[in-house]
Amino acid sequence: LGAEVSFVSLIGRDSAGDHLRQALREAGIDDAGLVQDGAISSLHKLRVIANGQYVVRFDEGDTEQVSERSRALLLRRIADTYARCDAVVISDYCHGAVCDEVIGTLIRLRERGQKVIVVDSKEIARFADLQATMVTPNLREAHRAADPRGSSDPRLALAAASDVGTRLRSLLRADQIAVTMANEGVLLIGPSGEQTHLPCHPVERAGDVGAGDTFTAAAALALATGAPAAQAVRVGIDSASIAVTRSRTSVVSYQDLLRRVSLDDNSDTLSLKDVVARLEGERFLGKRIVFTNGVFDILHAGHVQLLRRARALGDVLVVGLNSDASTRRLKGPTRPVNRESDRIALVSALDVVDYAVLFDEDTPAELIRAIRPHVHVKGGDYQAESLP
Repeated sequence: LGAEVSFVSLIGRDSAGDHLRQALREAGIDDAGLVQDGAISSLHKLRVIANGQYVVRFDEGDTEQVSERSRALLLRRIADTYARCDAVVISDYCHGAVCDEVIGTLIRLRERGQKVIVVDSKEIARFADLQATMVTPNLREAHRAADPRGSSDPRLALAAASDVGTRLRSLLRADQIAVTMANEGVLLIGPSGEQTHLPCHPVERAGDVGAGDTFTAAAALALATGAPAAQAVRVGIDSASIAVTRSRTSVVSYQDLLRRVSLDDNSDTLSLKDVVARLEGERFLGKRIVFTNGVFDILHAGHVQLLRRARALGDVLVVGLNSDASTRRLKGPTRPVNRESDRIALVSALDVVDYAVLFDEDTPAELIRAIRPHVHVKGGDYQAESLP
């Protein structure tokens, strides 16, 4: 998703540790934070698949016997990495790497410099004093933390989650608590206890490998770029819903996520601010942006041909349409025949058009300044002198 990642953890002197280091390097991830200790064995998950279905998972590894020297080195690596990062994701399976000393170190570091900190832990109560930006337990983990002596029924539904969320709010000092509930979506609990349910997409034949990790990573990155909590959760949900459609462990790309966000937008009209924001994403991917404009009052074959030829000059086509007021000034009081909402809906429906926006001015000069296209296209009946 475009972030520079540093990975900090404990590994043993074994094949699993070597495999992890190799995988990180192949993915372009900084592995200098790995602390190797011969007294421990690297944590390793082995999944068995039969006929495309996961049958069983074997977990191996133990970091409980880590030496004091390695533990001290781990704390130094955390402090060094913390100083140069924008966000910290704590992925804690409670196998010993994220020990009490690590949590204490993170608390002290946070007091010295505020960062986005997102916690994904099997035992979130251990992080009550960290004041994390967001904690992302699943419903079972949230229930266990809120009621340690009660049952942690995985079938708990949204109604029960609301009560669990209320109790969890009094336990944790985190800014936001995002309780993930598989196909029920996410329950977001704000700092004052306010609750927001964000549903997820229905996914056929969904797997469960990497859904929680993908959600946490994407939400953390969104928070680091300044997104509000609800928007960050939505980004996490969108990313996870892509990951679970794929077999085995997979990575969700920026382009995958951009495509999902585009499909999720059901409105015919986007604001100029929204279009400009999305175009920045297209630029990030190296796309060539083409712009054309017009009234497009009675859509005809000539319009479609113009738009097709314009789209062929780049990767993304943005069409500016004169508003009703602008059209009346240019073409007289009897125009347009079709109102602006209908005109923009028709243009947006064409396959060659990626974005359509309205403008009120007589010329699209201000729109062009905002969009900053690589190419401006007009029909051959226009002279260069008459163009803005």
